[in-house]
Amino acid sequence: MVSTKRLLKTIILILTLAIFNGITTNAQIALIPAFGLNISKIKLDIDSLETTPQTSYQVGGSLRMGKAGFFQIGGFFNKVNNTVTFVNDSVVNNTTLKISNALIPIQVGFSIFDIDIIRIRLMAGINLNIPTRIEPNTLGLTKDDLNSTNIQVAFGFGIDVYRFALDASFGIAMNDLFKEASLNSSVNLYTFNIGYILEKRN
Repeated sequence: MVSTKRLLKTIILILTLAIFNGITTNAQIALIPAFGLNISKIKLDIDSLETTPQTSYQVGGSLRMGKAGFFQIGGFFNKVNNTVTFVNDSVVNNTTLKISNALIPIQVGFSIFDIDIIRIRLMAGINLNIPTRIEPNTLGLTKDDLNSTNIQVAFGFGIDVYRFALDASFGIAMNDLFKEASLNSSVNLYTFNIGYILEKRN
């Protein structure tokens, strides 16, 4: 289990250093409104229960500082969906877990190819998922059952084509999705975003 308070303190330190570095080195700064799709895998350790990923979405934007090496932080409204199949009194039932989140991806990265209008980037960091709502479901799970913050270690790549930014990322769960430890719960998250870079490309 990752200590959320300790991780948040580390994040604040990284942000402070990155912002200071960006200001003192006159780093290129770009605002990137974006939207995209995601596929999540929710795990719940309950007998006779299986989860199946569904495609969902996120919308928001990112702030990127730097060029050859960069720091990027985003803010998105995010929704993850999974179909849950379970057996109750020998009857097979289906329900859908739909969880809305404030998704904050924090990444560092560097360009491995940058010529003309094309830039290819590698990046890694963490995702902070702050649940805001879980829709009614036949399992009786509510927002109060969720941890206040879900954390994932994330890595991925991006391609800038002229002013368009395409980012793909895979996040691996680092703490429980639900407060109840016996559920051994988690959520992994694949995301794909398309954004528009609001900054002159150097």
